[in-house]
Amino acid sequence: LLIDTSQRRRWLRHETKDQVTFDEIAAIAHVVDMPLRVPDTADAKTGLRPLDLLTDLDAMAHAVSGGNRSGKSTFGTDAWLPYRWLLRGGAGRMFRLLGPVRAQAHILANKLFGMEGDKPGSFPPVLIESLPTSRFAQEQTVRLVDGTEMQMTHAKSAGHLKGVSVQDTLWTEVTECKHPEVYTVTLARHADTGGQVYLDSTPKKGHWMEPMVTETMAEEPGKDDGRRPAVVALSMRTIDNPWIDPDEVIDARAAAMKIDPTMAKREFDGEWIGGAPLIFSEVWKPETAILDLPGGAGGGPDLAALGLR
Repeated sequence: LLIDTSQRRRWLRHETKDQVTFDEIAAIAHVVDMPLRVPDTADAKTGLRPLDLLTDLDAMAHAVSGGNRSGKSTFGTDAWLPYRWLLRGGAGRMFRLLGPVRAQAHILANKLFGMEGDKPGSFPPVLIESLPTSRFAQEQTVRLVDGTEMQMTHAKSAGHLKGVSVQDTLWTEVTECKHPEVYTVTLARHADTGGQVYLDSTPKKGHWMEPMVTETMAEEPGKDDGRRPAVVALSMRTIDNPWIDPDEVIDARAAAMKIDPTMAKREFDGEWIGGAPLIFSEVWKPETAILDLPGGAGGGPDLAALGLR
C-alpha cells in the first residue's frame, strides 16, 4: 500500500495498472511495517480457522464466539480490522468500533492505536493523524494519515447509528447488547460499501446472537447456493489462545468444572449452552406437553373436554 499523506491518496499494488511506477515510488518511500497477528488455531467442530475469516471478504458478518481470554477480540484488533483498512480504507471511508457502552469501544481503540498505556497498538503511530483529546470529548473519532476515520460508539440503541455509510465494523461483547435492531441497522450501514461486521462475544444462552452462530455451524459443509453467505461463524476456546499460558487455563477450567460444568463449558470452551441443565430434556416436547384449554382462561376453561376436572 502506498499513501500520499499530503494529498490523502492511496494505491494498492495489485489494483494498480502501472506497477513499475508503483515500485519506483515504493523504493524511495518511508517504509512502515504493520504485522498482522493471526492465531494458528481451528474451530474444534467445523475446522474453520481465524485465517479463513481474515481472508474472507464476501460474508456480510463474521460471528466469533469464544471463552474468556480466548483471543477473539485480539484477533479482531490485531488482524481482522487492520487488514480491511489496508484493503478498503481511504479518504471518506468510515470504520466503526462498537461496544455495549462506549468505554468498551475504547478498549478496542486502545488495542488498535495504543491510546492509553505503554503497549503499542496494531497501527504504528506514524499512520495516526489525530486521536480524541480525551475519552470524554464530544467527538470520538481517530483519523489516519490516508483520511480514514475510525469512530468509537455504543450499541445501547440504534438511532445514532443511522444516516451514514460505514466501511467495516468491529463489534465486541455482543451478547451484552440487548437489542437486535442494532445488528440490523449495522448491517444496513454496509449495504452500499460491501463492508463487513465482526461480532465477538462469550456465549450467553438465549441471546439473539445464538442462532446466528449455532445455525451457521449446523449447515452442511460445502453447501453453496451461489449467493454470498450472510454469516460465517467461528468458535474459539481459551485453551487455544497462543498468547496465554495453557497451564493456567487448564487449572482454571478444572476448578470451574467442579463448581459448574455448564458455566465452565461456556466460559472456557465457548459453547452455546444454558445456564443450568434441563431435567428430562431428551423427552420434553413443548408442542405435545403444553395444551390450550378450550374456553380460555378468561371465561373459565372447559376441563371436561380434556377429561379433567
